[in-house]
Amino acid sequence: MKYFITGTTAAGNHRSHNEDCILLGESVLLNGSKEAYIFPPFMCAVCDGVGGENAGEVASKTTAELLSASEYNTVSELKNRIFEIHDRLVALGEQKPELCNMQTTLCLVTFDRYDIPYCINVGDSRAYIFKDGALSRITTDQSLAQYLTETGKAEKFGIDLKSYRNVIISSVGNPKQYPMVDLFSLGSTLGDNDMIIICSDGISDYISDKDFLDIISGDNKALTKQNMLIDKALENGSKDNLSAVIIQLA
Repeated sequence: MKYFITGTTAAGNHRSHNEDCILLGESVLLNGSKEAYIFPPFMCAVCDGVGGENAGEVASKTTAELLSASEYNTVSELKNRIFEIHDRLVALGEQKPELCNMQTTLCLVTFDRYDIPYCINVGDSRAYIFKDGALSRITTDQSLAQYLTETGKAEKFGIDLKSYRNVIISSVGNPKQYPMVDLFSLGSTLGDNDMIIICSDGISDYISDKDFLDIISGDNKALTKQNMLIDKALENGSKDNLSAVIIQLA
């Protein structure tokens, strides 16, 4: 099958530079938008440089570039490749002090040579699937807020999760620990009106599920939908970089 992929990444209204980076097939995009038609196998990804650490934009760009040059036959090999990229980021940080501790999130969707989709996630960027008119989240945030919720500690101790939603507990490039690489099988391929959406937390943290569904299910073109997601997040107060990727049947 042939797929139509489109992606947009932007610094937003409050950041001087963009630490996000997106991967569309073999193309790495640091700013702006791109559309393409592509056949499996291929991958698309959003990398979000970790704020507060050194050289987040280098970590995201390097991760996307290394992924774009990766060859793999199985999703397990691709998962192992992410650990290799992690080691590469750590090694670069040891060689250059200005890159020390550079980190990035990674949310990746790949279609293998059999046309079966998988999702790999590290951190708190998100992947969604729009199928049969319903929007479902594929990934689970690797964040402190999610951990406190899942363990019941937030409720038990009355913790305000807003203070912890952007504190991630796993990333690519952290020299103190290997990333937790979550792998999700999406089962079957996409139908005619289905979509997979990947976005950074600069979007997902600032859009309600209802608004997200309303935008994605509309009649606009994919690129317009991405821009509408970004505009809605900015309208709702996003001060972060913003990135989105949409995958659908051509």
